[in-house]
Amino acid sequence: MQQQPASDAGDGLASRKSWWRRVEKTVGVLASLSALILVGFTWKSITQVNSAQSIDREGIITDRYMAAVELLGNRESEEVRLGGLYGLQRVMYDSPRDQPTVINVVSTFIRARSPKESGRDAKTLAGDITAALTVLKSRDSRHDGGVHVDLHDTGLYGAQLGAMNLTGADLTGADLGHADLTAANLTGANLTRALLDGADLGHAKLTGADLLQADLTDADLPAANLSDAKLTSADLTDALLMEANLTKASLGEAKLPNADFSHAEFVNVYVGDADLTGADLSNANVDGTDLFFAKLTCTRLFGVDLKYIFINKEQLMSSGINADTTLPADLADEPELKKQADKGAMPKGCPGRASDPPVKAVGS
Repeated sequence: MQQQPASDAGDGLASRKSWWRRVEKTVGVLASLSALILVGFTWKSITQVNSAQSIDREGIITDRYMAAVELLGNRESEEVRLGGLYGLQRVMYDSPRDQPTVINVVSTFIRARSPKESGRDAKTLAGDITAALTVLKSRDSRHDGGVHVDLHDTGLYGAQLGAMNLTGADLTGADLGHADLTAANLTGANLTRALLDGADLGHAKLTGADLLQADLTDADLPAANLSDAKLTSADLTDALLMEANLTKASLGEAKLPNADFSHAEFVNVYVGDADLTGADLSNANVDGTDLFFAKLTCTRLFGVDLKYIFINKEQLMSSGINADTTLPADLADEPELKKQADKGAMPKGCPGRASDPPVKAVGS
């Protein structure tokens, strides 16, 4: 028997190995294709399931919303209306994109059930109104979608709105007397003709707010931010604005008797013909504020730098100044003003305050 040459045997072995490699590669490709097809079918199935679940969820949200609105319209039972409000709150939490609609519905509910004409006879707000305000207060404002709270001409006397986000809110003509608005965000809010007498607005943000003809008598606004606020013709009689920021605020023709602006940022404020009778500007920063046309009878200007402020001698003689008051350069050598400043007292006939500097005896 003739033996096969070694070279031919080697070629056969190499050929078989090459064939097996091609087979293995083909099998691998087929396996990969099968896996991809399986993943594709699986992804399509998952997408279809998710889409179906999303549709079902939207349907559930819609049903809950409709049920809540129906409960809200019940005129006989406050408990039923409360159920509607809590239902809307749940919808707002579960479906952030529906929050703008909930804001509009709840705002309309408050305007309808608590109009300004309802008066101040009740000591507290109705339970459903308080709950409605709580719904608005609890929202995540990031989902407002450009919608603002609209409570114009509502009666919300004594409402608890502390730390509430009311940015851009329409509160025109609203009665917010004695309301708690501590640290509330009222940036850009419309408070034209609003009643805020006795309200607590300490540390509130009122940047750019419109307070034209607003009633802020006896209001507390310590450390409030009123920069760029419009307070034209507003009434701030006896208001407390210690350490408040009023930079570039407009106070033209405002009523400010006995208002306390001590240590406030009263920078570049438009005062115009404002009445500052008895007001306290002690240690306030009044840079860039023109006081020439303001009424300054019995106004406290203790410790105020007036070096570059437009103000006349008669205004200063009727005001309280002391040695820490920097007088305008053209009036610094006026003997009468120097004597009054050295004495450090309020002019004769002006009521004193416990915070006034002690009177110094000055020789004649």
